[in-house]
Parts: sequence; structure tokens; C-alpha cells
Amino acid sequence: MLREIYAQPAAWRSVTAAVPDLDVIGPVFDPPPDEVVFTGCGSSYYLAQAAAPVFQRVCRIRSTAVPCSEIILFPELALPEGRRVVLVTISRSGETSEAVAAAQTGSERRLTTLGIVCDPTSSLARLCQHTLAFAEAQEECVVMTGSFTTMLLGLQRCAGLLAGDRAYLSELAILPEVAGTLDYAATDEVAVVGRDPRHRQIVYLGAGPAFGLAEEAALKVKEASLTSSIAYHPLEFRHGPISVVDEQTLVVLLASHTARADETALIREVRAAGARVLAIAERGEGVCADHVVELRSGLGEYARQVLYLPPAHLLAYHRAIAKGLDPDAPQNLSKVVMLDWR
Repeated sequence: MLREIYAQPAAWRSVTAAVPDLDVIGPVFDPPPDEVVFTGCGSSYYLAQAAAPVFQRVCRIRSTAVPCSEIILFPELALPEGRRVVLVTISRSGETSEAVAAAQTGSERRLTTLGIVCDPTSSLARLCQHTLAFAEAQEECVVMTGSFTTMLLGLQRCAGLLAGDRAYLSELAILPEVAGTLDYAATDEVAVVGRDPRHRQIVYLGAGPAFGLAEEAALKVKEASLTSSIAYHPLEFRHGPISVVDEQTLVVLLASHTARADETALIREVRAAGARVLAIAERGEGVCADHVVELRSGLGEYARQVLYLPPAHLLAYHRAIAKGLDPDAPQNLSKVVMLDWR
């Protein structure tokens, strides 16, 4: 897990080769759809949650995210009738049972289907009308790290190409180099926080394009370290869930620019209730957290998404090590979920 966390910037460099120009992605969206539905299972569903707001913001196309199981079981709710829909199905292995079944459902309903995978020979890659494969991001670890961020960056690049947004594409292109300047290994804050035995539960907060990332970060620490964790939109956390906060709570904020004032006010409140706070932020000034990891990327809110996750991955790793667990052998998990009954 640790090796693959640090290998992420190298995998990101392969994205331009996988999606070199508009000719690769353009046919998927010709004619322009009324809606793009992103789907996946587990981490891939959270990736869908992260990709949908990017497409909606950058391409100005209505975009939603739903789990594969909802497409299989309730297609009349998940796939709107009478609209031109592109169904984007995400799966690291391309063999996940529900992902393959969801793409099949899309095909049966005569939707345009796009598979996002790491294995170009997989069942999902063969089933979908169009496929983007990020082979450089294939992993040995059960817990997804680099495959998540690489596929997300690939979808961000697709959005930039479709929109013809050269400024956005330029921001994405320098992400591997920007990541190289972020010395996560020397960020003592992450190791200190991850190994703190006081943290019985961890709450992740992310607004807008960061919510899917918060969901993914919460899953990572749960998978790797068996720590109770959950994700919320920051202001939603104030409507009831804040009642669980105490001195054994760690709150991890994926800080945004747009919601900064509201997030800061909430952080003050959860600290007053006894929680400790780790903020992963572009800039740390005025965040009011106990611990801060600064990105200092100089990139916009919809471009720097993948930079939030390596610190979150390291937090999960250090938490597992502190509890004497092997993050490469998570309890009750397998690398590919294939359901016998499917």
C-alpha cells in the first residue's frame, strides 16, 4: 500500500497518453447527451461522485452518480427515460459483478456506454461500446489508491477536452510535477495524527467536488485500519451527526475555497465539542485546525482534487500500522468483488 501511495504521480503521467486528444473521447459524446450518469461500486462509486461535479462544472452537462446496484435493481429511477444518456461505468479490475451487470443494463436500454478500467482486456472493457484503460495504474494492493486518483484524473482530462478548456487542461497537465513537490513522507502531521491512539472514530468532511473524495477517504481508513469512519457534507454534519463528537473523535476536513467561511465556523464548533481536526487545504491560513497539510498547488478547486487523497491514504496506512494491522491484507475483503448469485 505504501509503495503504491507514493507511485501515484508516476501513474498520473500516463493519463495524457491514455487520453491524448478529443478524437479519443469525442465520439462518446457525439451527439451531445442530455445527461451523463457515472456509476461504480465501493471506491469506484465514490470516484463517480467525484467525477460527476467535474463534468457538470467543466462541460456544462447535467451529471449524476449512482451505485451500480441501483442501475441493476431500479433502472427506471437511475436511468431517466426519454433522455440521451451516456453511462460511464468505473471498475479498477473491469470484472466487478455489478459493474458488468450495470453496463449490460445500459446496453439493453440502448444507452451509450463508456467503461473506465485499468485492465484493457477485462469483461467491462469488452462489453462497453467505448473504453478508456489506464493500465499504468494497475495495483497489487486490495485497497485502491493510485488507480482511484489516476482514473479520476483521466475523467477530468476528458472533461477538459470536451469543453475545449485549455486553461483547465494545462492545470491538469502539471499535477504530476506539483505532486512531486508535496513531501508527504516528511509531513509529520499525517503520521502523528494517524498513530494517535485517542481517535476512536474519524469523520471526513468534503463539500462540492470534494464530497466523493471524503467518502473515499473514509472508506480507505475503514478498510485498512478497521476504524469507524464516515463522510458528510460539512454543513450536513451540523444537522444531527455532530452529536457523536467527543474527545475520541478526529475530524478530517478536505477544505475548499468556495465554502471556506462555513467550514471554518464548523471546525471551531467541533473543536469546542472536544474533537481534534486535521485539515487538508490549499492554504492553511485561518483554517483553525489542530493539524494542517498544505497543498500549495496553485491550482483551482476543480483541478487539484487528486492531491487531497495521498495524505488521506497515508493517514489510513499509519492508522493501520499503529493498530498492528496489515493494510495489505484487509479483513473480509478481496481485490475483486464477484458475486456468485450474479
